[in-house]
Amino acid sequence: MARLRQAMDLLMDTFQEYAGREKDSTMTMIELVKLLRKEFPDEEKSLSAVSTLFCKMDEDSNGVVSFKEFVNIVTEVKLISFQQRVACLR
Repeated sequence: MARLRQAMDLLMDTFQEYAGREKDSTMTMIELVKLLRKEFPDEEKSLSAVSTLFCKMDEDSNGVVSFKEFVNIVTEVKLISFQQRVACLR
């Protein structure tokens, strides 16, 4: 399988693992906390930091995060990381 396809499948599987409990497959703040604790065990996760992240992810302010909103924030974080690496090479 192509690497990009594998990456997309991994994003979908990870989202569903934590957000699949509702019929509409959205992620609540509690589910986001579970994801952050398991997927990023060494990172500090204060309640205010998680709340800020959740609000940023929840673009339509409906109190849950859709898969599209999840992908948008993951992409944004990765782009910031990529831009920082490129800037270091200059």
